[in-house]
Amino acid sequence: MPARRRAHRIAFDPGALYFKPYGRQGRHLETQVLGRDEREALRLMDLEGLYSP
Repeated sequence: MPARRRAHRIAFDPGALYFKPYGRQGRHLETQVLGRDEREALRLMDLEGLYSP
């Protein structure tokens, strides 16, 4: 029997719609859209310091 799915809450708003390398024009860059779970993973790694090498 599979485990019951738990609802999780993501309450992080990065405050920016995009970011790019400094000095590069945006129109020449490839676009990558991040989902909610991916943004939450970045928040946990970068802001909370929760990562394992």
